Amino acid sequence: MSAIHFSYFGTAQRTLILFPGWTHPAQKEPKFINELSKKFKIASLELPGYMRNQDLSNYQDFLFLAKELHTELKKTKIDFSAFIGFSLGSRLISTYLKLYPNNIECIFIGYPTEPYQLPIWARILVNNRLFIDILRRNKGFKQFVVNKALRTINQDETAVFHPDRVTLTGAFDSLIGLITSAVNLDTNKKSATFIYGEQDEYLYEAQKKNLKHLKIIKRAVHNCVRGHEMEVVNLIIQAVGK
Repeated sequence: MSAIHFSYFGTAQRTLILFPGWTHPAQKEPKFINELSKKFKIASLELPGYMRNQDLSNYQDFLFLAKELHTELKKTKIDFSAFIGFSLGSRLISTYLKLYPNNIECIFIGYPTEPYQLPIWARILVNNRLFIDILRRNKGFKQFVVNKALRTINQDETAVFHPDRVTLTGAFDSLIGLITSAVNLDTNKKSATFIYGEQDEYLYEAQKKNLKHLKIIKRAVHNCVRGHEMEVVNLIIQAVGK
């Protein structure tokens, strides 16, 4: 049984594969999916613990997920036109393309372009698969790690993770996968479309990367889709073609 699941929306001939953000499957943006599915068929990728996809019994990194995705794409024979990644999903796309280079059109939304800086204890943890498998059995530890990341991202010291279409284990596993994934822009920065919110903290570093097709959504934050659905949809249509 594959660790990768898809949910489908729309009936158009061309298919776009949407890669989720951290704890944020595409289904959390129904207005965006509704507008985009008027032009394309949508395949929303669901990682382990996301939506109806079950948690994995052991932690697996992005290399494993990329291989699972490749197997699933071959099995289902999806004739896809583009990959669209939201933050975490952009890093997963980069991992996939490093293993399986191709000329697929890529659209990255809120791509984290810099490696994550971690304290020493966290670096030891994330680079030891045995430690991760032991600690991920502890609900309190998983909640602590996920809450800490959530508070950093939201700049809100009171933020607490509540399962909403993503399990606690799914959030923990995908977070570890994200912070250990490599930045791989060399093969994409001249051809891919990069979309950022004007107030996204990742934008500052992205502007230093000489990205050929950089688009900025005015008055938008890291989740630049919500509240700006049609603007993002139109940028995707421009990138993929009508």
